[in-house]
Amino acid sequence: MSFVISFLNQKGGVGKSTLSINVDACLALLEQKVLLIGADKQGTASTWASLRDGSPFQVVSMARENMAGDALKLAGDYDFTMPRR
Repeated sequence: MSFVISFLNQKGGVGKSTLSINVDACLALLEQKVLLIGADKQGTASTWASLRDGSPFQVVSMARENMAGDALKLAGDYDFTMPRR
């Protein structure tokens, strides 16, 4: 069974990236297979992942309007998927 957890808000600066990264890290510590999909144009999650030696979870960038179908296809391979927009 795969779960999708989303943090969504049109306003910037409300903590979506911070929440997503920290929740994903906690789930990864519990030995869950986790995918974080960064859908923001700023690429916050991808930048965070690139600055680390290694991430405990997979991060992909999918900053486009119609990403839901591709996100759901990817979600099947993970215990938890977090699209972040």
